[in-house]
Amino acid sequence: MPTLNSISRIGEKVFKKVLQRIFTEIPVNRLIAVDDHSKDGTLDVLKEFDVTILNGAGNLGKAREIGIRNVETEWFYFIDDDNLIPHRFHERMWRYVDGKTGMIFANAIIPYDNRYENIVGKLRKALGLREVVQERGYTGATLVRTQALEGIEVPNIARCEDRYIKSYCEHRGWIVKYASDVIVLHFHRDLPNYKTKYLEGYGLAKIKAISQKRMLISWLLAYPKSLIAFPYVRRAALLYEIPKMYYIKYRGYVDALKSNYYKNAVRE
Repeated sequence: MPTLNSISRIGEKVFKKVLQRIFTEIPVNRLIAVDDHSKDGTLDVLKEFDVTILNGAGNLGKAREIGIRNVETEWFYFIDDDNLIPHRFHERMWRYVDGKTGMIFANAIIPYDNRYENIVGKLRKALGLREVVQERGYTGATLVRTQALEGIEVPNIARCEDRYIKSYCEHRGWIVKYASDVIVLHFHRDLPNYKTKYLEGYGLAKIKAISQKRMLISWLLAYPKSLIAFPYVRRAALLYEIPKMYYIKYRGYVDALKSNYYKNAVRE
């Protein structure tokens, strides 16, 4: 579990509920939290639950890697601090396990106003496209075979580490499954926002997940998607915010490419 000022972000009540649910719904060997210098009482709550606390390395990607390196069991879970798992979670996730499966991720739902994403999701489905999460993967509530991620070195990125981890698992010959019937509540009011979109674009470039052309098309398509969604969402700010977020995502992608270029130039 990566943590950073969890109480300030989601509230102490929700954070404690997340931890309680982990211990009641998963056969826990030990819960490892990789904390990036929380200052708000998050560490005190973790100690209440007798959590093993490790120091982070400044970003989510490396926090995942640190956690993986300290796993002692054949299987483990990624459970984020803002993901509330349902009752019978482990039982329902374990049904997807077989000899070829390396990762199984749950279906995370944001329990706030998320109408735009719902409309876009229905549009993708109507066009015969897979859900975005099926391409990207998800590490907020995920069952993982430890062997499938053996030797992984996650890049220094704050977003899209889940996509890198999913790809690493698949390239090693393991199957990654989407447990769409296992619903997890993702308590994050600030998603999406300009900062996360920028970091998402930056991460996509760092892990070389998609081309710059595809990133540009994604930004330009945000305009017609916003217009299509507007009659259902009826938020005037949507027509401005969503395209701008995708532009900022594209900016993050371009900035990452520039940083790679300058690093390579210096080495030469």
